[in-house]
Amino acid sequence: MRVLTFFGSWCPHCSTHVPLLLKVEQGLAGGKFQFEYLGMPKGPAFGEVPEGKQYKVTGVPTAILFRGDREIGRIPNSGWSNPEVAIDLLLNGPKSTK
Repeated sequence: MRVLTFFGSWCPHCSTHVPLLLKVEQGLAGGKFQFEYLGMPKGPAFGEVPEGKQYKVTGVPTAILFRGDREIGRIPNSGWSNPEVAIDLLLNGPKSTK
């Protein structure tokens, strides 16, 4: 599994939420997950970053989860407060309450 995260050092949401993902990465160290982070520039250059274009990134933070080379989902805006839950939902779907 690979988690590719686009962020901006200039982005206030990133400075709040990306550290939460870093804690998840630390907790999963040595496991099957590979975390990658790509800093995005502020302003017009944002839309010119090749990887951002490739994955159609329109805002930061954006985290994309891959299984092999296939994208299986992205952490939604609501998922950034608990990225470990968002990753689990992408991998396993919602839990049944039965």
